[in-house]
Amino acid sequence: MKSRRVGGPAAVVAMAALCGCSAAAWRDRAHDFAQVVEAGVTVGPGMAGQLRLTEAAQVGLGAFDGRAAGWHEGRFATFREQRDEVGVSLLHTYEYRREGSDLLDIRHPHFGDPGFERHPLSWQTEHDRQLADLGIGLHVAYVGVNATLRLGELWDALAGCVGLDPAGDDAFARPLEALRRQAQALDASRRRAAFDALLRRGEATHGYAIWTARDVMPSEQKLARDAVRADADAAQQ
Repeated sequence: MKSRRVGGPAAVVAMAALCGCSAAAWRDRAHDFAQVVEAGVTVGPGMAGQLRLTEAAQVGLGAFDGRAAGWHEGRFATFREQRDEVGVSLLHTYEYRREGSDLLDIRHPHFGDPGFERHPLSWQTEHDRQLADLGIGLHVAYVGVNATLRLGELWDALAGCVGLDPAGDDAFARPLEALRRQAQALDASRRRAAFDALLRRGEATHGYAIWTARDVMPSEQKLARDAVRADADAAQQ
């Protein structure tokens, strides 16, 4: 009587992933999965509400300016937050500013600033929301709550289990020099991933600020990039 095969190719892939992960790789996978869900509370004056079933099906209206706390980008953080939005689906404008030591700073350029977003559709900007997010939030008078399921981060976490890194944000399974090289990238999304990885490793980020436009490098980003390059040069001496 022939024995039955259990699991097939999927089991082989899973075993290879489990056996091949170093302690550093496991730390990266833990961070990937920690980014899948975000939730928090807001305190401060404002009135706002939003519902997102991906960026193509969203509605939002209102503004808020105060303090926020909760689980963000795979870690607990508190920070100052300002946001305003209005619109439906892709006809939607959204501005967001964050200041805090726990996460990289986000700044939205205003008219005439380097990186000012010239296009009216929200899918053409980079901010704290992603294309495939499912989210809900409500802020009334002085208190608010919000929650987000990031499907893009779920894909990154699952891909990481078989040795891939679609988001380019692994911090511990990569050499420090590789992160510093990525911090010099022309693509703002790759720079952001590199600087966040440096932050998680306890390395200096030199005040790196995230701007909405991906095709520019404001002076704050240039200074931080040059400082990381100097760190790499000093380490080689």
